[in-house]
Amino acid sequence: MTGRRLQDATALGLLLRFSCNQDPAITQMFTNITTRTKNDVDNSILTIRNKLDSVQTTVSDIVTLLLKAGAPAREQVLAWLEQAVQVNAERAKENPDANITATNGMFVNLTMVLLKLCGPFMDPKSKKAQLIKTEFLASQNLLFSIDETRLVGAGTQDAASTQDDRQVLNSSNFNFITRCYFITARAMPLGPVGMMGQYVRLLRQLSYFQNRMDAPNADPRLRAPLTRWWSRR
Repeated sequence: MTGRRLQDATALGLLLRFSCNQDPAITQMFTNITTRTKNDVDNSILTIRNKLDSVQTTVSDIVTLLLKAGAPAREQVLAWLEQAVQVNAERAKENPDANITATNGMFVNLTMVLLKLCGPFMDPKSKKAQLIKTEFLASQNLLFSIDETRLVGAGTQDAASTQDDRQVLNSSNFNFITRCYFITARAMPLGPVGMMGQYVRLLRQLSYFQNRMDAPNADPRLRAPLTRWWSRR
């Protein structure tokens, strides 16, 4: 099972995969953007945000209902959420393979749903927050590999070893709050946080090329693609 397969072949994946870059109507909303007013563009962005919020709220309600449908249903939902994070570990790379990972849109929606589930125990002072068991990190689990939890490892293996000597426990041994919290903690760097990193790297690349183009001895060929692009606007 890959992240893309889980997104396109499971019920929850299909609900979560709505994305801004998959809808031709959304692309159409930003045509001829250089000739439009700022208010017009802002209204288009607001419309998209409202649609995304509607999708995320609807899926959150569905997931919440499933979690409240009984122990078997709750376990199935948690298992799916854990698998969704596990099979998308590729997204942790700087240049992940888009053919085997879920889309950015799916992971943004997934993370928002998880954050909504964590809402009741996000306050560190709340009684529910006290139910989060950090022992989860010291046990073998699908979310965090041994390389990511060395500081809480229970064994005495050399730091270079890849042997997972953490305690063997089933995820079902932990309460819902603990599992939901750590699923969310793992999803964040694979989703929004990772995407922000990609955005920052893109800005750096653009800044580099801009500096090259503005240099007194810049090669005219560097300006040619940009000039052609502007001529088509």
